[in-house]
Amino acid sequence: MPIKQSFIVKNKIFILILLISGLKTMNATAQTFSSGITKVPLIELYTSEGCSSCPPADRWLSQLKTRENLWQDFVPIAFHVDYWDYIGWSDPFAKPANSLRQRRYRSEGNIKGVYTPGIIFMGQEWRSWYIQKSIPKVDWSEVGELSVDIENNVAHVRFQPTVQQPTKLKAHLSILGFELTTQVKRGENRGKRLGHEFVSLAHIKTTVKSDQGIYKWTINLPKQYTVSKKQLGVAVWVSTTDRQQPIQATGGWLR
Repeated sequence: MPIKQSFIVKNKIFILILLISGLKTMNATAQTFSSGITKVPLIELYTSEGCSSCPPADRWLSQLKTRENLWQDFVPIAFHVDYWDYIGWSDPFAKPANSLRQRRYRSEGNIKGVYTPGIIFMGQEWRSWYIQKSIPKVDWSEVGELSVDIENNVAHVRFQPTVQQPTKLKAHLSILGFELTTQVKRGENRGKRLGHEFVSLAHIKTTVKSDQGIYKWTINLPKQYTVSKKQLGVAVWVSTTDRQQPIQATGGWLR
């Protein structure tokens, strides 16, 4: 074989190897999370760095990070609210939308009041968390499988219910932040260094119609979080369009 032809062949082989390697690397970043068909509870903490009663609840939620059944049996999320910012300290993780979500739970009759710390367990108020400590053991029913495929910063969400659902359903996706700390300089927690896990950094909602009983959503992940070197997670759940109570949830660690 002539030297020039041999060089071209070797070059093509080398390029092919690079392409295959690149494909493997790209596929290695793809992730799939699934709930199974049995209901997985979403545990929502409504908290604020401006509330002196909140650090114990933050610590309670944080310890769920080490549970072996995290993501499979429950999905935690911390919504920081902004309605205590006026008393001296503006919570850097607080969002008006989080406060609005908690208020909507009250208007829908799921909770009796808007307060912090407040924990909502699968859409229902749970006041005894600080006494019971452990997560309630409930014989959950089969509601359908919620799965999420994430690749190239795009989440493909699919829900196949086992019971009849409305024509339209809403998918929720929250990017979760971990190992977050704040040195509080003012307000009720002045002088304290607070640590947080499962913090909702971004919350995206989108609605679709069912296609022969199956619901599919495509959600772009916010780039400012997907390029972060900090540990991140994702929580995904579905609800009806007129009520916030989750139907099914899933989640996991982002890499």
